Amino acid sequence: MRISCVLLIGLAFIFSSCVQAQSVQQTKPPLVEGGALDCPDHLGLRQFHSDTVSYRGISIAIWADSHRDAQGCQQTAKLHVVQEGSIKDYNLPDAGNLQFSIVDFSADAKNTLLESDGSDSSDGREFRDTSVAIASLSDGSMQWRNAWDLFGWGNCDGSVEVQGFTQAGNIAISAGISTQYGHEHPNCVPRSELFEVGADFSTRRLVLHKLNVKTHGAVGGASWRTCENDPDIVAACFIVHGRLSFWNGTPSARIWRIGTKRMLGVYDDILPSTLGLSLNGFDDAVFGDFYVCPFRRQRPSAMQFVCVESVKHVTHRKSD
Repeated sequence: MRISCVLLIGLAFIFSSCVQAQSVQQTKPPLVEGGALDCPDHLGLRQFHSDTVSYRGISIAIWADSHRDAQGCQQTAKLHVVQEGSIKDYNLPDAGNLQFSIVDFSADAKNTLLESDGSDSSDGREFRDTSVAIASLSDGSMQWRNAWDLFGWGNCDGSVEVQGFTQAGNIAISAGISTQYGHEHPNCVPRSELFEVGADFSTRRLVLHKLNVKTHGAVGGASWRTCENDPDIVAACFIVHGRLSFWNGTPSARIWRIGTKRMLGVYDDILPSTLGLSLNGFDDAVFGDFYVCPFRRQRPSAMQFVCVESVKHVTHRKSD
């Protein structure tokens, strides 16, 4: 009898472990991310264009402006759509507080799936402002739904990542425990879980098996930010022969000036598109002649922040 009880307990534990393991899904990153950069300290315009995502002859990207004038700072963001030579721009909400992600195209290329992320400082919930929307590429209509409202969560913390369209045209959303150290509220979910949400947001269900989420769209090089003409550039731009690689810390993208002990930090980690798509993590490095513009003047024992306007004579190697 004792052996039977042990066996039953063991089977129950295995079953429970299997259910939990089935609920844990490996999350997929969005196709591209972007939004309005910090406003410049000086009067003028700072712009950003994300990489472009293309599918069935349609190209979309996130374009954003940060403009400082005598009245203060104004920030805007939009979904930039190019189709058969026609250009349409659809406004994105609350550009001063949110960053946006293009997650997926619908299989018929009529819609795109978007995510926004911000911080709701009013109630101390860092991840309270993760929202999802399906945007029509013909007229720009989009209805944003907050994830906490969508799942009926109350005062809880968690991480939410929109994964893409399912084969049925619904939305796959991954939810996990909070990644914020010492977060204020209990977690919304006990472990990583995957949900399938109806395209009209009226239904949702917990998925205990892997969903077939095939991302539509190819990322192409087009990322860009104001550099040489940025209002906060403090001195003349210059060419540096160096090695660009990623590091832990901020900024992650850094250029070592070959033959010196000097390191340049790439402001906002925004790189020319040809470089950004060629670097695949901390093991890769790019050597070349970088045309950079400084946001800070050079000081002893301090990293100088720059933007990269362009680069020539590029070679790729594995980092040492």
